[in-house]
Amino acid sequence: MLASFLNNFDTVNFLLENGSDLHIKNTNGLSAVDEIIRNDHKELFECIYDRVKYVKRDLTSHGSFGFIHIAAG
Repeated sequence: MLASFLNNFDTVNFLLENGSDLHIKNTNGLSAVDEIIRNDHKELFECIYDRVKYVKRDLTSHGSFGFIHIAAG
């Protein structure tokens, strides 16, 4: 989470090479992928895109904001 939040390419890559899961949620209900998108780390998202299991393309997720809203924000 922290490496994603801080946009640290090297650490994110190291963690992924050693089995980290991008989809585990933190106490706020956000995954590393959510943090990357929420913090507008476009280049990092492009680098990890092929490792992302899902990217919701719907407009809402359970009545809340979806990725498209986060990206637009």
